[in-house]
Amino acid sequence: MLGVLTLLLAGCDPECEDNSRIDGEYVVNSHVSVPSNQLTGENLDNYPYDGIFVNGWSAWTMQYVPNRKSFQVNLDGQSFEADYAQDPDNCNAFVLTMEGTYTTDQGTTHSFLWTGDLVYMGVKLRGTFAYDDTWTDPATGDSGSISIPEGELLANPASESGDSGF
Repeated sequence: MLGVLTLLLAGCDPECEDNSRIDGEYVVNSHVSVPSNQLTGENLDNYPYDGIFVNGWSAWTMQYVPNRKSFQVNLDGQSFEADYAQDPDNCNAFVLTMEGTYTTDQGTTHSFLWTGDLVYMGVKLRGTFAYDDTWTDPATGDSGSISIPEGELLANPASESGDSGF
C-alpha cells in the first residue's frame, strides 16, 4: 500500500516510460502566430510561404529512437532526426528540435532550424514553435532568410479515410 501511495504522490505514470506512445502518422496544421512586423530576415517580401511545412498542412510520421533519445520525423516524405527533451515535471510535455534542408513541391529549398514546445494529448500534439530558415528559389533566383519567433501547431492522427480530423 505504501508503494502505491508513493507512486501516486510522485506522479509517476507508467505511460511516461514509453516515449514511443507518440509514434504515429499525423496530419499537421501550422501557422505563424505573431504579427508580420515581428518576423525578421532578408527579402521577406519574396519569402515562398507556399508549400513550406510551417505554413499550412503537412503530413508527419514520427518514430522514437530510444538509443539516441530522438525522433525520426518524416515530414512530407523528407526525413529528419529531431532531438527530444522531455519536461521534468510533465512527461507529456517536451521540446522537439530538428534541422536540415527541406524542399517544397515548388522547388524552393529551406535550410531550417525548427524548435517546438509540444504537448502530447493522448492522440494529438499541440504547441508552439520557433523557426529560422535560409531559403532559395531556383525558379526565380530569389533567396533570403526568415526568423519566425512563434507559430502554432496542431497535429491530429492521420486516419485511413484521409480525413484530417480538424
